[in-house]
Amino acid sequence: MAWTTPKTWVTGEMVTESDLDTYQKANLDALSGHGHSNAAGDGSSTIGNLVKTTFTDATAPSAPDTGTTSIYTVSGRPFYRAAGGASTQLLIAADVHAQTHASAHQPSGADVMEVDAVAGTGSLRTLGTGSQQAAAGNHTH
Repeated sequence: MAWTTPKTWVTGEMVTESDLDTYQKANLDALSGHGHSNAAGDGSSTIGNLVKTTFTDATAPSAPDTGTTSIYTVSGRPFYRAAGGASTQLLIAADVHAQTHASAHQPSGADVMEVDAVAGTGSLRTLGTGSQQAAAGNHTH
């Protein structure tokens, strides 16, 4: 159904079934179709770029509907929550390479790797003469 520009009602005017069908029911039917045809009442078929949005701190929302994600802030920190998921804080780094690969994998790093693991297992290697250590460049075999 097409959108019909709503009628301007006059005080004391008798509302007819035809009026209600045309200006109420038909327009609600048109909105429920959600066609985005760019016609009056149907909205645009395209969405422009998101330039800026402002978030107001809130409590964590309940899980959103399937296929959607909520983005919100709590105490000034950004979070997101996908359908069926838990609230997860977003970490925004100015330089994602600020921490070197090696330091991340050190025994005290954020993503610990084994050191001098058995052959065939990826691990950090220390220099030395042990069977699972890396040989120094000046080592003679």
